[in-house]
Amino acid sequence: MASETRSVGLFRTSDHPCSYLENRSAATLFLDPAITISQSLHTTLSKQGFRRSGELLYKPDCEPCNACVSCRILIMEFKSSKSYQRLFKPNQDLEVIISKELACTDSYDLY
Repeated sequence: MASETRSVGLFRTSDHPCSYLENRSAATLFLDPAITISQSLHTTLSKQGFRRSGELLYKPDCEPCNACVSCRILIMEFKSSKSYQRLFKPNQDLEVIISKELACTDSYDLY
């Protein structure tokens, strides 16, 4: 499989209050929203710490802090542990609904 090599435009916000840690400032890198994101580009950026919110891809860019690290769970390699079972048990009343449409009020409120 050929790797996708290309330039992408990034925009950096000015410093703003951190959403994760009190009394800290943060900055965010955003991928140019005009770029069409292929699956391979999305994978590449995810591996570099980018996150997705709707159509936007972004990454915290706070020097020298690295407290909010994104991670990916490889679902095919996931194994349920005793710790996971303890978390799952009190939440068995939750209902999972799979939907292709996320642009609704309920989805936004949940997010």
